[in-house]
Amino acid sequence: MYTEPISIKHLVDRVSGYVHQFTRYSAARPFGCCVLFGSYDKKMGSSLYMMEPSGVSWGYNGCAIGKARQEAKTEIEKLNLKELSLREAVNEAAKMYPLSISSSTPPKIHLFPTIS
Repeated sequence: MYTEPISIKHLVDRVSGYVHQFTRYSAARPFGCCVLFGSYDKKMGSSLYMMEPSGVSWGYNGCAIGKARQEAKTEIEKLNLKELSLREAVNEAAKMYPLSISSSTPPKIHLFPTIS
């Protein structure tokens, strides 16, 4: 029981419960950031969770956080994430990167072809 690693779902539940206590009892959000939790195991496959500053968390196939998250989420919804290879997913993420920066700054993207 205690010798097994914690599952990502339980870890997210514990951390988000801890963060949520500050919202409930202090009416403050001292952490002030969204957090992405990602995991892969042989039994469950890949998992992705997002926790908001309030301590609320959800599971996703793909999600975005930050300044241009709505634009990125729109692009993510167009993808068939379950059928993308890792290399294809990295390339798609690189295409979304310019959405998150101001239009006056040219994007500098360097992809390394070592992903297998």
